[in-house]
Amino acid sequence: MTTTAIIQAKVNNPYLIPWRSQLASQLSRDEHNIQNSDTRISIHPPTMGIQSQRREGAIAKCKKRASKHKIVKHIINGSTSFDPLIHCRVCQARTANKVAGKLVVRLPKRPHHPRCSKNRKTKGLSKSRTCVGDENPKNEVIAAPHTNLTLTSNVNNYKANFKTFPMVNSTTPVTTGNLADPTNLRKELDSRMERLDSEFSWAMGQKFPPALGVLIDYICTSFEHRKPCHTNAKCSSTISMQNAMAIYRQFFIPGSLSFTFPREMNDESNNTSPHYHALEGTSFFLVDWKLAFPSVELHCYCCNGHLDHDRTNFSKNKSLFPLWTNSGRPKWCVIMVYKCQQCKMTFAGNDGRLLSLMNRDISSVYPVDPVYASGTFHFDQDLSDNLESLMRTYANAKFVSDKLYRKLGQEYERKAHTYLCRSPKEAFVSRNDFIGTVMPPSSHAIRQYFKNAEYSELKPYGYSNFERYEREMQSVEVKKGEKIAFDWTFQTVKNYVLKGAKAIFTGNKGSTKEIITALIVPSTKAEHASHGLLESCQKREEFQPGIVYTDTCPHNDAFWKKIFGSEIETRLGLFHLMHRMVETLDSHSELYWKCLNELKLTVYQYNEEDEVSLLAALKNGSFSGKKLTDDEIRQLRHSKKWKQRYNAFLRKIIHPTEKIQYLLSQ
Repeated sequence: MTTTAIIQAKVNNPYLIPWRSQLASQLSRDEHNIQNSDTRISIHPPTMGIQSQRREGAIAKCKKRASKHKIVKHIINGSTSFDPLIHCRVCQARTANKVAGKLVVRLPKRPHHPRCSKNRKTKGLSKSRTCVGDENPKNEVIAAPHTNLTLTSNVNNYKANFKTFPMVNSTTPVTTGNLADPTNLRKELDSRMERLDSEFSWAMGQKFPPALGVLIDYICTSFEHRKPCHTNAKCSSTISMQNAMAIYRQFFIPGSLSFTFPREMNDESNNTSPHYHALEGTSFFLVDWKLAFPSVELHCYCCNGHLDHDRTNFSKNKSLFPLWTNSGRPKWCVIMVYKCQQCKMTFAGNDGRLLSLMNRDISSVYPVDPVYASGTFHFDQDLSDNLESLMRTYANAKFVSDKLYRKLGQEYERKAHTYLCRSPKEAFVSRNDFIGTVMPPSSHAIRQYFKNAEYSELKPYGYSNFERYEREMQSVEVKKGEKIAFDWTFQTVKNYVLKGAKAIFTGNKGSTKEIITALIVPSTKAEHASHGLLESCQKREEFQPGIVYTDTCPHNDAFWKKIFGSEIETRLGLFHLMHRMVETLDSHSELYWKCLNELKLTVYQYNEEDEVSLLAALKNGSFSGKKLTDDEIRQLRHSKKWKQRYNAFLRKIIHPTEKIQYLLSQ
C-alpha cells in the first residue's frame, strides 16, 4: 500500500471527520515530495478532549457530579492551551507584585515556562517547534507533534522531505512581512491600547506617552535575540540571529539608530487612529552600538578595557531617555548599558565619555555633542547650538525653557488640527497622552546643563571651554605704551542669578578690542577687582600698558598706579565723557541731533582718510547699492543711523585739552 493511499484512507475515515480539511490541505502540500520518497508516514489525529472539543458539555457534567478530575482545556489542533497566569510561575509572581505595588511574592530563580512567550530560549514554542540544528545542541532531528515517522531511507532524504512540513521551522532565515508598515503598526497599536489597563498597565503614568511605550515594546521584542556578552566577541551567525537582524533592519536602516513612525495614507477604507496619528512623524532611538555597527570597538573611558553588554533601560524598568529638540517634543531613547570587564564601571550607550572615544563618523549618528551628553536629559546639536549663542550673549536659560514649553503646545495643536481634518470617529488623545508626564527642563536645569558642558573636557583637543577662554585671555599681550580700558556692566549679570553678584568687571585692549579680563564682582569698588587685575599682570608674558581709561577718572588714580606702576596715565573714557554731557540734553527737542553732532566735533574728529573713503562710498553707491546726495548724507549724519551703521568704519582722534576747552567755549 503506497503512502498516498495510506493518507487518503485516513482522510476517508468517518471517525476523523473533524480532521479531514486539515489532512487534505497537508496532503496537497506534501503529496509531490512524499510520492518521490521511500519514507512511510502514518498520521494519527490529535488527542481529543474529555467529552467534546466545545468543552461546555464536559465542564457542565463535571460540575454536576462534583468531579475532582482536573479539567484540561484543549485547542483545535489538540494541544493544551497555555495561560501564563496559570502555568508560568514567574509570570504569576511578577503579576502579583505589580498589582500589589510591592514585593509580596519572591520571584522564582528559574526561567519562564517553555511555552511562555517570555522564555528567551523557546520563545513560547514547544520543543517540537524549535529550529533543527539551531537551538538543539545535539543537532537531533525532532518530529512534529502528533506525527509518527518511520525511517526507511537515508538521513539526507529524510531531512529533504522533513523541510516540507509546516510545523518545523526551516534551516534558512524566515522571511516575514513588512513589520514597519504603518498599517501594521497602527493595527498593533490599537490592539494593545485596548488591553492597556490589563496587559500593558506599566505604560500608564510614565514620562513618555502610553501609546509610544507599547509600540516601542512591540518593536523591540520583535527582534529579541541572544548576543555575546563581550562586545569584542564575534557576532553570532545562527539562524535566530539572522532572523532577528532581518526584522531589525525593517525598522532601522544601516547607519542609523532612529526609527521614524511613517505616516499612514488616509483613505475611505482606513479607520484613522488617534493614538497612531499622534506618533506619526516622531522618532525614537535604539542606542545599541553593536547591533547597528557590529564592527565598532567599545572601550572603557577609565581603563581602556573592553566593555560587556548589560541590558537596556527599557528592558530593565520600562524607562526611556528624553532627547529634546527644537520642535519642543522630545525623541525618546532606548539605551543599552555597558560594563567594563576590568574596572566594572558602567556606561550608558549615550554617555559622552563613550561617545568621545568612538569614531566621530559613527558616534555622530546619535546627534548630541559629547560635552552635552550628560545628565538626565540631552539636547540635540541644533538645540545646543542655539543654547550656546543665547547663554554666551545673554545667559538667558529662561528664554530656552519658555520656548520649549511654547513649541510643545503648538505641536499638540497642529497634530489635533490635522487629525480632525480626517473626519475621525474618535476624539483626539488628551494632552497628557500626547506628551506624557515629562515637561521641558527648567531654566535652572538648563543653566546647570550648559555649565557642565562648558567645564567638560570631552573635546577633541582635550580641555574644556572654560580653560580655553582662560588661555585666550592670557594670550593677549599688551605691549609697552598701549591703551587699555576698564568698565563695569550690570545688565548681563542679571541673567546669572548668582547670590552677591552685582556687576561684571571687564577689561579690553584698545587697539584690537580683545578682552583681557572678565570678573563677576559684588560691587563697583576697585578693591573687589584688585585680585583679578594682579593675576592678569602676572600670568602674561608682556603686559605694560601706558594709558588706562576708566569711567571714574580722576578718582582711584592712586589705585591704578599701584597696580600698573607709577608711570601709568589715567584718563576718562570718551564714552563716559560724552555721556555725562549728553544726559543733560533734551532728546525730544528739534535741535537735539544738531547740538549732539556739533558737541562731538568739539571733543574728537574722524580720521580724515576714513571719512573721505566713507563719503565716496555713499555717493557712488558702492556701500549700500544706493547713491546718496549731500543733503541725504547730512540728514543721515544728524540721526542715530550714522553711528549704528558707520561707527565701526571711522577711527576717532581726540583733540588736545586746550582745543577741547576752546571749542566748548565757542
